[in-house]
Amino acid sequence: MSAKRRVQKDVDVETTEPKVAKVSGRRQTPAALTSNAKGKRKASAPKRKATPTKAKATPKAGGKKEVVYKQAQAEQDVDNMSVMLTGARPGEVLLGFRNVTKDATMRIEGTALPPTRGRLEQVRAFDGLWRLFLRRLKTIPFFASMDTDEECEEWLFTNAIDKDMHICDFPDCYIQVLNFGNSDFTTKLDAQSLDRLSSGNPDQQDGLWSCKEVYSWMRNPHSKALHDTLMFLRKYWRVTQPPKTVDAFDGIVIDVLGGQVLAEVPAGASALVLDGIPGKTSPKKTTNSVAFVLHKAQDVTTSPPQHLSNRWATDDMLALTSQYITREQFELVQQATQPLTCAGYKSLFQKLIRYRPKTVAIPLLGDSVQGGEVETVTLPVEAVLVATCTLLAQHAGAFVPHIQTFVSGIESLAKRGVVTLLEDAYVEEEDHWLLLQMLACTVVIQRVKASGFYPPAAMVLGWIELFVKSLSIDRIYEYSTQDRPGHVLSPDASALRATSALLDVAMSFGGDLNLTRHVSMPGAVGDKLRAGRRARSDRPDCMQLYHCVDHHWAPEIAYYMPTDMVEALAVPGAAPFSKLLTRVFNKVTGINSRKHKPIPADNEFVLAVQRSQKLAFLGRCDVVDGIDQQVQASSAATSEASQGSQAVLAKTEATAESVPASATTDVDSGSSAEVARGTVEFMRDVPDSWLAGMLGSVEVKVKQGRSTAVCLVTLRPDNIYSMVVVRRPSRDMKNVDLTPEMEKSAKAQVIDMLTDNGLPLNKCSPPYARLGGARLFLVSRKHTEEEVEEEGEEEEKDVGVTYSEDALAALDNGDSRTMNTVPDENPNVGDPADVATCSDLMEEEEEEE
Repeated sequence: MSAKRRVQKDVDVETTEPKVAKVSGRRQTPAALTSNAKGKRKASAPKRKATPTKAKATPKAGGKKEVVYKQAQAEQDVDNMSVMLTGARPGEVLLGFRNVTKDATMRIEGTALPPTRGRLEQVRAFDGLWRLFLRRLKTIPFFASMDTDEECEEWLFTNAIDKDMHICDFPDCYIQVLNFGNSDFTTKLDAQSLDRLSSGNPDQQDGLWSCKEVYSWMRNPHSKALHDTLMFLRKYWRVTQPPKTVDAFDGIVIDVLGGQVLAEVPAGASALVLDGIPGKTSPKKTTNSVAFVLHKAQDVTTSPPQHLSNRWATDDMLALTSQYITREQFELVQQATQPLTCAGYKSLFQKLIRYRPKTVAIPLLGDSVQGGEVETVTLPVEAVLVATCTLLAQHAGAFVPHIQTFVSGIESLAKRGVVTLLEDAYVEEEDHWLLLQMLACTVVIQRVKASGFYPPAAMVLGWIELFVKSLSIDRIYEYSTQDRPGHVLSPDASALRATSALLDVAMSFGGDLNLTRHVSMPGAVGDKLRAGRRARSDRPDCMQLYHCVDHHWAPEIAYYMPTDMVEALAVPGAAPFSKLLTRVFNKVTGINSRKHKPIPADNEFVLAVQRSQKLAFLGRCDVVDGIDQQVQASSAATSEASQGSQAVLAKTEATAESVPASATTDVDSGSSAEVARGTVEFMRDVPDSWLAGMLGSVEVKVKQGRSTAVCLVTLRPDNIYSMVVVRRPSRDMKNVDLTPEMEKSAKAQVIDMLTDNGLPLNKCSPPYARLGGARLFLVSRKHTEEEVEEEGEEEEKDVGVTYSEDALAALDNGDSRTMNTVPDENPNVGDPADVATCSDLMEEEEEEE
């Protein structure tokens, strides 16, 4: 029986207070906790469940306080083993286990995070719990090196603090986020901040970020709370245990270097044991742990961990791949692909293998673009493929929302490489071990980011040579993407079947998982699938680098398509571009030269897509194409707007002080001229409803008696000078009403924000990256809500209508076309020049429409 249950049985039900440990000199222990756990149950009162009370500090004689501890809370603390109890030392990795920190991991440096004295004393008040806590404390390597429990206690209480400080409150605490998990990192940081955080701090040699600075990115600028997120609360993190390293393992063993599944760890080798990977060691025996042998090559691991942006891949890989590429060619590709994200590099990598051209046209992006034309240089596809692999391996990586995790560049190269080869190319059976090697590396890097595991250049060279080899193989797999059950690791699993099982562990899109399961299925059907079929041998002569632009990483491609094509393929609902983008894939980006004829050069739709790809690519560069793409994009964006508020859209991050008169583009006329880097301003009418939607709700706080109420203020779509105020919904909301004074205060705060610093228009994604960061300002206060309401009251007065004698006569005759109308308040009632006919008014209304 547990200690908790025994204590409940020992409570005297006739008393009003449960037995608790009290601080009065030396801590006293409840009898139930000091008794032998193996002994017989003590006699107790009639069965009745004791109701524990909350721990309170009660006054003691002499003015001192007697502290009463609650056992349930102490037990919960021991179960969690959070940093609030154990503290954390530089170099240790913390794992989040609450909702706001779920599955996030980060390494701390700079300073130790101390435990909290009150929580330690609460656990120590119960000897049984304290002994359990000390035993669990020994699982942390820092405490495992201590000989006695007294040494552990001495460190804990010497470094303990009384304040409930968050991790971000320690000024010398630096962090390296290893995994974002399902935490507030993903909900309170945008994609740009996530990439920035994961790429490492460029101002620090070790790439670490100050925890205080990271917290400032997540903080609500309008919040006055000391901490408006619990992300860095110490009791929501625990010190994670490093994976075990063993010399022998009774289970499934994967030789990473050799790319094979073994039944045991080779003699003289050691393996890293990772949990959470299902397998079967026999038909009736399952396992949840797999050992990975890494240490055969000393250069497989690096210690301490290094950033993925180091230069080993550039120098070493160019030396190893000199038969494919020169340094000059690498630098050309590197300069041309600077606008690509990690997803963009993956797309380019897949398009090179899927379309497998003989050459690739690389754009030369200089300081300016002459007349809308971009010069290109042609390179062998092998050189571009090697450069792309090298740059992707060097990339720091990006957060992938689909699998809710951060994926480094080397992981992307390995995982995307396996999927691309099986989906778009062919791998001979003698090379299947390389597929297993790539996925094994992916799983180890993903699971043990703090270990610094990084494949050596010689290993990555084997992958690149496999990719290059696939360009010359005229075979392709036949597969289905329908749902299939996944494979389970076993000692006798083939390399391809083990690859499929590890892809399930590493996570990918459903179609990728199913096609891998299908190709690797056992039996005669699987053998036939793995044999593949004969593919087309003719290859396209050249592929433009822009061909890598698709909606997966550059969704703005749809905005550059001709308006008539967009409208013809529009779909009602939340995905209006889905039909258009499907056709783009079927006709252009999804063309595989092994299956299909080369992309036609005279097809109207294909030409429109290729032009959109080029404009979307250049839109991410630091140049502006001189073609009339501004008219093309802006006309589609403003075609629905007949009235609106005039807005100035400016590219503010200019690299030149000004734009010369000769280097401008007349947006309205669409004339083409040289466009240099700098600031380009143009006027466009943005509908009021767009501005209201892009601004969204603004959160403010107003006084409500002695307390405050949180309100959400929005602009009315039909009149942005008027505002709507509501209470922010909450679970415990009892009163939804707002007094007129509270509404007025909330509106006044928003008006001040709009007037002083403006508010960001960030509730939707900009169609053009340079438009990001736009803010809405209230230029003049003359249209405050009170004045608008007063003007509206005057305008809404009933206006009577007086008919002239000719109009009445025409009305009697049934002819209303010549009926003249004038307002009652018009002083020139009898002046024909001031009288408008109904037909004239109708014509004016038609013109306005």
